[in-house]
Amino acid sequence: MAKNISNPFLLDVERTLGIQDGRVSEAHPHAYSIIKMMRRRYSYALPDDDLVRRIAADSPIVEVGAGLGYWSWLLRQAGAEVRATDVRPPAQYFDERGRLAFTPGRRPGRPNDWLDTRPAWTLVEVAEAAEAAAAAPETAALLIVWPPYDDKMATAALRAFRGAVVWYVGEGRGGACADDAFFDELEEAWEPDELHALIRFPGLRDWAGRWRRRQR
Repeated sequence: MAKNISNPFLLDVERTLGIQDGRVSEAHPHAYSIIKMMRRRYSYALPDDDLVRRIAADSPIVEVGAGLGYWSWLLRQAGAEVRATDVRPPAQYFDERGRLAFTPGRRPGRPNDWLDTRPAWTLVEVAEAAEAAAAAPETAALLIVWPPYDDKMATAALRAFRGAVVWYVGEGRGGACADDAFFDELEEAWEPDELHALIRFPGLRDWAGRWRRRQR
């Protein structure tokens, strides 16, 4: 029996803006301000429960650039074993019982610039993306959700990873995610296995894909 998943991001979008044909409505007079606020509070990509369960089936999972840990929090609800990491996670997070806790090893200073200054949804460990990817067991899947534009983080993680499965969530080449070297690496060393639709915000062309390492 499938586990119930609490997905407040999806509920907030449905109640506040509405979703039609897989797209978030922009009819609200303040739609774009609301969307910006929600993406900073939750995540830059909005999954449905079916996608969460599909990714969770590839457990164990290592997420790099996890930010507030929203996707990892959903995956843990679905029963996945997840290590969520970010170079600058929030200083605090909510533990499994909903209690506020301090992030181990988190140094004082500004949090991730892309996120709200609020506690993470779950524990997000302090780690460079390449370091976390390299430390992942070969049986693990790598998860990268909306890596920063024109940034080497996703490329470094993909090159360091030794496993056979990668989940990438974001826009494709020429979009607002990662750098060209990331897509070069993805196309050269990996082959697409599955493609999943996301609930898209206005103007975005993001998707979720499962990639398998090419056999040499």
